[in-house]
Amino acid sequence: MPGEINDAVNPFELGLAGRVSLSKGCYVGQETLARLATYDGVKQQLRRWHAAAPADGSAAEGLQPRIGSPLRTAAGERGGVISSCLALPDGRGWVGLALVRRAALGESALWIEPELAPEAEPAREASPAQEAAAAPAAGSPGLCLQISVPELFQPPPQGAGGQGR
Repeated sequence: MPGEINDAVNPFELGLAGRVSLSKGCYVGQETLARLATYDGVKQQLRRWHAAAPADGSAAEGLQPRIGSPLRTAAGERGGVISSCLALPDGRGWVGLALVRRAALGESALWIEPELAPEAEPAREASPAQEAAAAPAAGSPGLCLQISVPELFQPPPQGAGGQGR
């Protein structure tokens, strides 16, 4: 909280389907959750991620995961957004949670693109070795995050899916 548990995210997206009753008496949000279940309206789901630090220790500033960093698939499609992030001790990398779009749920890895910061410090001359260390590997779209389903995540209920409408 507040990265995942807030007014913009519903319990089904967070894997809390087992904690929601669609048949119990009236409660705030019941109709909305029933519609999401009936019409497969859940657009994103919570996933955990891990990113290893570069082996040479040269993490480019624009490639470090941050809350709010947009994620992309290897094909360059929108994949989601980082909702929480924690740096591991001794520079071993990062772990966290992300809200992953439905179209990218089958991906085992998502990418953080290098950020373009127009107000960044003036460019300094870099040696070819420094440029190579800071740049993603050839063909790589940025920093790779390994994506997995949280252990206790309960998938959202799937209803009629809007069929027949």
